[in-house]
Amino acid sequence: MGPDRSGLVAHRSFGRMDSSSEPTGKYSITMPRDIAEAAKARSGPSGLSAYVAAAAARQIERDNLSELISVAEAEHGPVSDEET
Repeated sequence: MGPDRSGLVAHRSFGRMDSSSEPTGKYSITMPRDIAEAAKARSGPSGLSAYVAAAAARQIERDNLSELISVAEAEHGPVSDEET
């Protein structure tokens, strides 16, 4: 799926990124050692790569949501306390 009029990219599964069927690539990243070790310890049988990919996918979803909120607020104004 491609960008809509707002410039945001629509994703399959109701806005959730599904990378399970996407081709993979090998990348080298640098992160603080304590974060890497904690992620490795929590990654379980799927492994560190899957754990980091899932974390990146969640962050992209959050970024897309923030962009969508910004576009909506620019068009309709901010949501009031009474509306939330």
